[in-house]
Amino acid sequence: MTIKEALRYRPNQRIKPKEIEILLSFVLKQTREFLFAYPQKRLTKKQINKWRSLIEKRKKGHPLAYLIGQQEFYGLNFYVDSRVLIPRPETELLVENVLEKIFKDCPSKITIADIGTGSGNIIITLALKFKACGLKFKAYATDISSKALEVAQMNAKIHQVDNKITFLKGDLVSPLPEKIDYLLANLPYVAKNEMSHLPKEVKDFEPKIAFDGGRDGLFLYHQLLKKVDDYLNPSASLFLEIADQQKEKITRLIKKYLPLAQIKIIKDYAGHNRLIIIKNIQNAQV
Repeated sequence: MTIKEALRYRPNQRIKPKEIEILLSFVLKQTREFLFAYPQKRLTKKQINKWRSLIEKRKKGHPLAYLIGQQEFYGLNFYVDSRVLIPRPETELLVENVLEKIFKDCPSKITIADIGTGSGNIIITLALKFKACGLKFKAYATDISSKALEVAQMNAKIHQVDNKITFLKGDLVSPLPEKIDYLLANLPYVAKNEMSHLPKEVKDFEPKIAFDGGRDGLFLYHQLLKKVDDYLNPSASLFLEIADQQKEKITRLIKKYLPLAQIKIIKDYAGHNRLIIIKNIQNAQV
C-alpha cells in the first residue's frame, strides 16, 4: 500500500479525511506535508497494521488525541492520555484574558495558581509567556488526581518549565502554601442531566472526574468559592471557565461568598458565556 492509497481510504463517516492523514503521519513519524510530497512511498507491513489498528480504535470512538498522544493548545503541543481531559480550544480564551489582565496590571512579580490543572496546559502556557517576557512569578498547579499530575509534570518537562511550576496534590485550593494574586480554574462543569448527551468519545473515554460537575454542574465551583477568600491576596483576580447557561447561578454563588466582588462575563467566539473574571475588592476595576 502506498501513501496515496492509504489517504484514499474511507472506513466510515465517523472518521474524517483529515484524521486519516493525522493517523498516517503519526505512524510514519512524518509531517502531513510529507504525505503529499511522497504519495508513491510504500508503507511497511508493520506500519499498515499499526495504522489500521488505530483506525479501528477511532471507529469505536477513541479520541484522536489519545491515539496520537498529543493535543494542540494555544499553538503548543501537549502530551495527553486517558488520565486527563483533552484540552479544548475554548479554554484558550481563559489564557488570553489572564495574559491581558496581568500585562495591564504590569506587576513586578506575581503568584498564580491553576486549580484542577489536568494536563497542565493552562499553567504551562502561561509560564512560557511569563518566562519569555521576563516577568518574575511563582506558579502553582493543583489537582486531586495524582495520575493527572503525572501528565502535567511530564508536559512541564517537555516545555522546560518544570523548575517554574510547583505541582501540588490535593482538593482545590487546600494545598496552596501562600496567598495568590491570580487564581484560575477550569473545573468540571457538566451538569448531571447533561452527562448522557455528551459525545461518545467524551463520556466513554475521557476521565469522568474531569467533566462531572454534579447536579447543576457547579458543585466544585461552590466548594472553591466557599474556601477561596482565605487564599487570595488583596485585589486578587479569579478566572473561572463555565458553561453558557450557568451565568446566573454562578453569579449568585460569587456574591454569596465574595460579597464585595466585581464580576465580568466574557463570551467566547461563538457568543456563549464562557469566562467569569472576578475582582475581590470593593470599587475595583475588573
